[in-house]
Amino acid sequence: MDLGLLFSGLYVIPLVLNLIVFLGMVTLGYLTYIMLYNLNHYLKFKRFPTNEIEYKYINILEENNLLKQKISDLEAEQNQLFNQLLEQLKEK
Repeated sequence: MDLGLLFSGLYVIPLVLNLIVFLGMVTLGYLTYIMLYNLNHYLKFKRFPTNEIEYKYINILEENNLLKQKISDLEAEQNQLFNQLLEQLKEK
């Protein structure tokens, strides 16, 4: 390597350009990751995430709805069993 070429800037320009290309590739990778994360979240929940608190709130609401459905199913099963028990007692 000739020191005259180094100090004249002929080797500095390609290094700066390579650094800019590297930073661009890292940025592109990060933006691709964020896009895929948001797309996955949208396909799963039919809405885009805004922040961590809203994400937790949505999960709690979904769990609450699931538990309400299970409770109503168990109440229906309990009523059915109670009615069967009453019918068996009436027959005796």
